[in-house]
Amino acid sequence: MTPIDEVLRDMAPYAPGAPEPVMVLHARNAAIDFLRRVQIWRDHDEFDIEPGDLGAVCAPDYARVHRFTSVTFNDKPLEPVSFEAFERLIPEWRSTADAVPRWYSQSEPNTIVVAPQGTGTLAVGTILVPSDEADVLPDFLMEQYRRDIAHGGLASLLMLPGQPFTNPELAAAHGMRFAKRLDELFSLSVQGQQRAPMRTRARFM
Repeated sequence: MTPIDEVLRDMAPYAPGAPEPVMVLHARNAAIDFLRRVQIWRDHDEFDIEPGDLGAVCAPDYARVHRFTSVTFNDKPLEPVSFEAFERLIPEWRSTADAVPRWYSQSEPNTIVVAPQGTGTLAVGTILVPSDEADVLPDFLMEQYRRDIAHGGLASLLMLPGQPFTNPELAAAHGMRFAKRLDELFSLSVQGQQRAPMRTRARFM
């Protein structure tokens, strides 16, 4: 992982006098928007679970789960349902009786629960985005897309009213570059999804 303030070297020249914490906030928000759109921060993890486990954590502190791409129990796919549906489908799903899970859901952010409960291996594929408190970003993101994130951060930062660095015209220019890059990468990701799917192993970079 790379400190998020590495983005600031691409932002500071366009926003003289902007406080560092404010620039970090806008850089983080741009990174969140970026990864929500292009969905390239993928992770895969496996957990050994047993009855009585009421939630496996699927993301580190600096990230949150944007969506699940796959969930299997002992290599068999599970079906997603709302957490409220657990009570309807299996009223006794919290029971510690050993069974074969069929469904999964989230009881709270970044966690996954299965119903009915069972003993075995839960494999989870996820798309991650930075958390609202993240102070680091994935290495690959900073190496390949740091300047794109800087454009997104400047697009909102320079729109702050009444600041020495306020510059709506420049903000619009950075916003257009950010939006164009997002469109390009989104198109590439769609094309990639139409090819053979990529497999990844767990790694929190």
